[in-house]
Amino acid sequence: MTVLPRSVRTQVTASVALIVLVVVALTGLAIALRIDHRDRVDVDRQLEARADRVRADADKLLSDGPGAPHGSADEYGELLAGSQSLVRLLSGGEVVAERGGLPAGVIPVPTADGLSTLVIGGQSWRSLVQPLAAVGGDRMQLLQDIEPVHGTGGDPDDDIRRSDIRLADLLVTDDLWTAVPAVARGFHAA
Repeated sequence: MTVLPRSVRTQVTASVALIVLVVVALTGLAIALRIDHRDRVDVDRQLEARADRVRADADKLLSDGPGAPHGSADEYGELLAGSQSLVRLLSGGEVVAERGGLPAGVIPVPTADGLSTLVIGGQSWRSLVQPLAAVGGDRMQLLQDIEPVHGTGGDPDDDIRRSDIRLADLLVTDDLWTAVPAVARGFHAA
């Protein structure tokens, strides 16, 4: 009992179909990775812009202290509770002030400056750590929950991204359904 078809035409047709299937899968993967990268860059830009605003108001944030109640006005760049954002001011490895929506798990104290992705309480958060001032050891850490970026939120931009992926998938699939029968007809005509 043989698994491979006996006819050369059938073997070539199956090989071409397999190659097209692999190309379609790789194209879909490339599209998904590109969209994920674009979303990550957007989150990073938002964190950097928010860092400038927080740096300008750091004295006020520090004077409120770590346990101060959150006001009704959003003075720290959309950092009210429930906003899926958090800002922390650190001095000597200790949190001296924080505002925003706290994640469910324990937030590790950052060891280096820059951007990173943390998993806190089972959710992915993007973190930006920068010095608070040109001199001194005080630092700020801004965190943004990136689960909504991965398609779990109700943002209209998410719907647009998902429709872009569906459209690309439809076009590639349509090409597959057009190309395979055309190739098969070509072999049967020979």
